[in-house]
Amino acid sequence: LTRDNRSNRYFIRFEGVSLVADVFFNGNYLGTHKGGYSAFIYEITPHIRNGEKNYLAVKVNNATQLDVAPSGTHLYPLFGGIYRPVTLFSTGEICISPLDYASSGVYLSPVSVTDSNAFIEIKTLISYHAQPIIQTRSKELVPPEGMKGTGLFGEYYSNTGFNGKPAHTRVDEQVLFDYATGAPFSDMPVNDYSIIWKGRFIPQQTGHYRFVLKSDDGTRLYLNGKMVMDHWGNHAAWEKTYDTTLHAGQEMTVKIEYYEAGGDASVMFGWLILPPDDATTDALLTTEILDTGGKAVSMTKSRITLHYNSEIKETHRSQIANPHLWDAKRDPFLYKVKVTLTDASGNELDKLEQTLGLRYFSVDRDSGLILNGKPYPLYGVCRHQEWRGMGPALSDKEHRKDFEMIREVGANGIRFAHYQQADIMYRLCDEYGLVAWAEIPNTPAYRGNIPGYLENCRQQLTELVKQNYNHPAILFWGLYNEISIPAADVRLLHETVKQIDPYRMTTQADFAQPEERHYITDVMAWNWYFGWYYGNFGDYSPWYDKLHKDHPSIKGGLSEYGAEACITQQKENPERPDPAGRFFPEQYQNLYHENVWGEIKDRSDIWCKFIWNMFDFSWTTVTRGDKPYMNYKGLV
Repeated sequence: LTRDNRSNRYFIRFEGVSLVADVFFNGNYLGTHKGGYSAFIYEITPHIRNGEKNYLAVKVNNATQLDVAPSGTHLYPLFGGIYRPVTLFSTGEICISPLDYASSGVYLSPVSVTDSNAFIEIKTLISYHAQPIIQTRSKELVPPEGMKGTGLFGEYYSNTGFNGKPAHTRVDEQVLFDYATGAPFSDMPVNDYSIIWKGRFIPQQTGHYRFVLKSDDGTRLYLNGKMVMDHWGNHAAWEKTYDTTLHAGQEMTVKIEYYEAGGDASVMFGWLILPPDDATTDALLTTEILDTGGKAVSMTKSRITLHYNSEIKETHRSQIANPHLWDAKRDPFLYKVKVTLTDASGNELDKLEQTLGLRYFSVDRDSGLILNGKPYPLYGVCRHQEWRGMGPALSDKEHRKDFEMIREVGANGIRFAHYQQADIMYRLCDEYGLVAWAEIPNTPAYRGNIPGYLENCRQQLTELVKQNYNHPAILFWGLYNEISIPAADVRLLHETVKQIDPYRMTTQADFAQPEERHYITDVMAWNWYFGWYYGNFGDYSPWYDKLHKDHPSIKGGLSEYGAEACITQQKENPERPDPAGRFFPEQYQNLYHENVWGEIKDRSDIWCKFIWNMFDFSWTTVTRGDKPYMNYKGLV
């Protein structure tokens, strides 16, 4: 990696690592991320070895953790590894910050949207973090009086004590050597040698300087004859620093002593100027909203002042008259938002583009989803991210194939169960107009009594919302699935969402009869399998009739329904199979869906209707159907 003014800061972003990841860069511990489905990011700038090899290490553990959701494999397996892309990217000192829970750093909020007007709030996080680049060569570094050129005069000895006459002498433009297991010269030993570099340092500007020595093995630094850094001894490559204030043109002598005893050998001498703590810089932030033809329908600019090592949030407010609305499958229109950051001279510092879909919606108990003032009967499928032989390690090709098949069955919505899925799936929903329900893996067993578990759910929920904030297709944030969770914990998760995103609805998927926790989220849904695990096809309508009668304020949906089928098993006029058995004829699944759909399709008082599942998937706690460890409720 090479740092320069354009690529001054480096970041590494992981899109999905299951389940717990410990990340190290050049031997420095960056942090631990708990959760296998959301992205996370680290800035690695302070630990970069400029112009050298750098090493990234990730320790991954997919064993069940009681303080990490999901805390078990009751409903789906915990695949392991780094299974989504990892991105290394760089920015200048000033950038649109990617560090807010690995989000884009730009948040598009539809504050108020109607057919005639749209008021949009665009919040941009801007980071100014100067990481001065270590210099190892410049005209500031010159050999002793009487010698020409730049750099330091080196005396190379074939022993560790600088004894006798040097084997070689020369002027080295910089002290930046990685000898590995070799020697400085072919006639010198690969171990047990030493070097002295001498010269002068003439600072070109006044400031607070930091000198850096990194070596394997020992080094010592002398300035004006005084030892200011003692890095002596046999050790691996690591660095020490010395800070001092220098004045422009004030010459001082430099001497470096270095020896190598055995093993790998390397040495680096450099310096940098530290910015003052009160340093500031100015920038210009521009946000544009463009239509599909690239015409700007709104533009806002603001000048900002940034303080050294700080992050600010700049908010722009825009208005669009007679907006073209994102109307799901009816008309999935998308604007483009272009955010540009420039310096005082107009030079581009950073830029980001995001799609923007403008819509307004509500859910009525009797009429269901109302999108842009018109009823929008919501029906579709649930989806797990898994292909046979690949697990969840899918490329965009597999994700697109899944999405094409979901569209082919006529779905107008997807419940992404039971965790955050690849960003491309939400982008496709935006583009093609499928309404999305996104949720966290707060699935059986609920471990709210375990210290850290609920906080981990809040962490994953925050990541889910912030990383997917700008997807107009997402209308609902799911808080849990099929667990016995206290109402107080549901309320905490609900409030976590609302503090970040007050413009969407919270929901939950349960299989318990209505109780206190079902009054907390904006809308509610149930997973019912009448006609499969229990009851009969005709039990859906009576259950929802009773729900509306006994709990008139609850807006109830159907988040899961389905039956299992194996393509190798057939039977004409089948009776209902044993749901825990080994024989699941396709004809019964057909019969189930024909009957259930006929019963619920015209019921607008069931605000959502999601089939479980679009695709068969692994279920490692059961032995059912024609092969063990599978859930065969998939339509495919």
